[in-house]
Amino acid sequence: MPNKSERSAGLPVLKAFLELFPCEQVVALGKIAAAHLEHLGVNAHCARHPASGGAKLFRRQIDKIVNELRRSGSGLGSSKDAVRRTVAESA
Repeated sequence: MPNKSERSAGLPVLKAFLELFPCEQVVALGKIAAAHLEHLGVNAHCARHPASGGAKLFRRQIDKIVNELRRSGSGLGSSKDAVRRTVAESA
């Protein structure tokens, strides 16, 4: 888990990243990410971070988010592909 100074240092980087790569949907992995996104005014879906034994709950939450987005017409692929991409990107 990042300490307070690491979280503070990461906030401008997150803001710059979101400005460089705008997207319609954002998923926060964990409470720290959710708090940072909220601070930046980003409306994000939230899933438990898969570390520390939370992988099963993470997969269920990501599956639910993907299904909701699919129903809304966002054109996502399969939920398993989305979980694989998300896990790979968070590693």
